[in-house]
Formats: sequence, C-alpha cells, structure tokens
Amino acid sequence: MEMKKFEIKELLEKAKQASIEHVPEHKKDARFEEVIRIVEEELDEIDKKEKLEDKALLRRRNAILGVETAVEYYKVKIAEILSKKELRKEKYPNWYETLEDALYNEILGFFGIAKWLNDDAYEHSDSCLIIGDRIFFEEKGQMVLQEQKISREKRDRLKETLMLNNPKENRAAAWHELYSNKKRVTIFNDNGVAKENQDTLVFRKYHIPDLTLAKEVEWRTIQEGSEVIFENIVKLAYNVAITGAVKSSKTSFLKVLEALEDEKLTALAIETDPEIDFHDILPRAPIIQMVPNDENMDTVIERAKRSDAKRITVAEARNGKMLDIANETANMGTRHLKMSFHNTETIDFVYDVAEKITRDVGGNLLANMIKTAKTYQYVINMWALPHDESKKRLKGIWEICLDTDKMEISMNQICRYVQETDSWVWSYHIGERQREIGMEQNPKAFIKFEKTLKQLSEKYPDPKPFKHVEPYMKILLAGGRL
Repeated sequence: MEMKKFEIKELLEKAKQASIEHVPEHKKDARFEEVIRIVEEELDEIDKKEKLEDKALLRRRNAILGVETAVEYYKVKIAEILSKKELRKEKYPNWYETLEDALYNEILGFFGIAKWLNDDAYEHSDSCLIIGDRIFFEEKGQMVLQEQKISREKRDRLKETLMLNNPKENRAAAWHELYSNKKRVTIFNDNGVAKENQDTLVFRKYHIPDLTLAKEVEWRTIQEGSEVIFENIVKLAYNVAITGAVKSSKTSFLKVLEALEDEKLTALAIETDPEIDFHDILPRAPIIQMVPNDENMDTVIERAKRSDAKRITVAEARNGKMLDIANETANMGTRHLKMSFHNTETIDFVYDVAEKITRDVGGNLLANMIKTAKTYQYVINMWALPHDESKKRLKGIWEICLDTDKMEISMNQICRYVQETDSWVWSYHIGERQREIGMEQNPKAFIKFEKTLKQLSEKYPDPKPFKHVEPYMKILLAGGRL
C-alpha cells in the first residue's frame, strides 16, 4: 500500500520517539547507549541533508521494514560514522554479530530478536515470543529463554515498526494480527487483553520449504516409497483435507501437494489469512488468490460458487463459511480440492466440518455430514513429535466412504504412524467412489496408485486395520439430536 508523505513522517516519528527516549536497563549498558545516541544523531544529519526529503523518509522506512538495499545503506553509513568518531572498538551486546549490526538493530531494526530473524542457526525455528521484557526463541521445538531483555520503550517502538505496513491499524487496539515478509505477528497489549507489563508479541515464520516429496522423505515426514501415493492423489484429482494441530506442518504439506498440480489448470485459492504465496509455488499457473475479510466473505463465497476454476484450495479453513465454500464448489463438480483444517481427532472429521457449517451457515446437520462425506475422498493427518516439535510426521491417511443404501459414513485408515518404531504401516482399501473417480480422471495413474497401495500394505502390513463407522449418523437418522 502506498503511503502519503505525512503518514510516513507520523509513523516514523512515533517509531523514533521510543528510541531516543529510552533509558539504559542496566548501568553497565550506559556506554553502549551513548554510542547509540551518537550514531543516531549522525544518521539523522545525513538524512536531513538529502535534497529530496521524501527519498530519505522512504529509505528510512524501508530500512525499518528490512528492505535489503536500505538496510545495507545504513549499515555502511554506521560503519563510516564509527570510523569517523573512532568508536570501532566499543563493546556491544553478545547477541549481536558485529558492532554495526548491534547499532543498526538498536536504531532501525528489531533489537534482541534480530538473531532469531537473521541467524542461520534459527533458519528452521518457527516461533519467537516476547512476554513483557523476556525474549524466547524456539529451539528444537521448545521455547528457550534468551539472555537479552527488551524494555517497555523498545517494545513500543517495535510495535510501531511492525505497523508501518499496516497504516489503517488502530494503534490503541487491545490486540493486533499483522502479516509482513513471510511472518505473522500477533500482539496482545496490556490495555485490555494482557496482564499489566506482560504485553506479548508472538512471531511466526512461514518458511519457503523445498516443495518436494523427496525432501519430505529426507526429513522423515513421510515414508520412503509412499511418494507415489501422494503424487497420484493429485493426478487423480481426489479432494483432500489436510488436518492436524497447530504447528503440525499441515500448511507445509498442503504446499507440497500444491506444487504437484498441473500449471495449466485455472485455480482459485481462498485463505482467511495471507499465509501462502501461491504465485511463488506455481509461478506459471493462473491462480486467483482471495483473502476476504468478514465484510466481503459472502461476496467471495458467491464468486467462488460461480467460478470457472478447475481446482480450488481453501487454506486454513477456520470457520463454517470457509468449509461451506469447499463443500459447495466440490459438489458443483470442481475437483482437485485441497483444504487444511485444524482438527486432532481424524475420525470426527466429517462431524466436525458439518457441525461448523451448520453453526455458522445453517442447514441440517445430517445433510451437511452427507455433503461433507461426498466432498472428500481422503484425509491426511499431520503431527509434530511431542518430544521434539520441530520434527513432523504423517500420522495417518484416512479414506472417507459414503454408503447411500445403508446411509452410512465410514473412514478406513490406509496408513498409520507407529510412534514406538518411528515407522508406518499400511492397509489396502479403495472405496467404490474412489475407484470410480480414479478411473474417470486418469486410469493409468489409478492403476499405479492401487498397485503402490497394495505393495505398501504387503511390505508394511497394519496388524490391526481400522475402520470407523460414524456413530452420529444412526442417532440423527433415528430422529435424535446432538
């Protein structure tokens, strides 16, 4: 979003104010704080000398937001100032790599969380927390307290920095959810949500993984030899739900499947939050991307139903309206549906989806359960290992079957993760509807899919094949209420 000159000035002034007014947390930091003041005054003088004031304002804003060219400009200037003022031997906090890096982050950067943002050691760390003056980095799936502290003044400045890309955000709000540069930041202020002096900032990184099944095998997310199953789930245009708890890698696996799609197909991608850059996953594909707010949700739903897209992806469906979009479009004939959904009990998938749709959109619970069972052919459940949440595993694959004669919804588990041995077992089962769709869409791919499933079930047989018959159907058909 392009910002007007006065808006940039106002926001930068707010961001700067905290940096020039904050006081040292400890007396031992007094000298470093003095160096910060000296360098900051010099940088201000440099920017004031710009003939085009707007250019200086924009450059400083870009530096605060982490634009590489602007960051490099100020780091070079800081180095020159340090030499000019004979300050190159000054000490700096050990959580920074260099004196220039320390000064840049204290003046224009992200203070004590800069290491989490930029250090290769934290490349695969998903989370960072600021709670009051304490800072935590995720390390091997656990939140670890860091030695550096962040004062109230610095937290306030950091919040202003994060809001530079969100000029319409109400600064006085009790909480915020912001998106910027592959990160989601949730802010809970202590003026209505958080405990006093325990205001909280939750940072989540969205990595751009190597979007291949080979990498998933290398990371042991899936079993070696199972790649053909997932490749052909996509080729056969099966409708798939990817489920799991928070940080179970369901969004990452959705991206992996998305990368396998045919670039020639026109696609519609709908998200509640702008977490996935679909145009980066398939840069040559025509993908219409929508992130509707509450005000425009109904408009998007209507457009989705009328869309001529050949496939649809509903990422992180958090409410009944988003789930209804998936059901409606799929039941209008659109295939290749992929949907991610926060759900931990896979056997309750059909009921959970139908219940949310009934609650948020309306309709009959039984009818919504039947429509959901008709919509999806497979549910892929993801999991993070409890002892190390940085390690993700495919927990299971379930096939959804609807017997309209018996009015029975069942789920057959064709793949199951065994935690004790860190391995997988398989069961061979292909429902009539799955077979029908497979032979219609791509007979050659279906034969390969079936052959691979048989081979896996013979090589790694599940000693206790599991079939779940949805119990709520009987209750509802008998006229009961849930």
